[in-house]
Amino acid sequence: MDAAAGRESSLLQAFITLLDAEEQALLEGNPARIEALAGEISACVQNLARFALPRAPSPALAELRAKARARNSRNGGLIAMRSARVQQRLDVLGARVAEGSPLYGSDGRFSSRA
Repeated sequence: MDAAAGRESSLLQAFITLLDAEEQALLEGNPARIEALAGEISACVQNLARFALPRAPSPALAELRAKARARNSRNGGLIAMRSARVQQRLDVLGARVAEGSPLYGSDGRFSSRA
């Protein structure tokens, strides 16, 4: 393995580790950790972009690339699901505000009356 391939392999392994940590933070609903990881992931992607030259990767590199793509895709799906749930909640709140329904009762608790 040449030096560039070795560097790319190390970066891909670091990227996969970051994506695994991001998945865990997404499943735990830990926005502070997600935000912190976003910066690290972005920096890693920028470093990986240097290796985007058209060359045939070794089987080991091809496997790492596929693994990283799968993890990134899975995390993208988790983010899309979370975003959809947040949007649904915002839509409900927006509709209740628009129709003048109180969001909270006189006791300060959420009112489920629509």
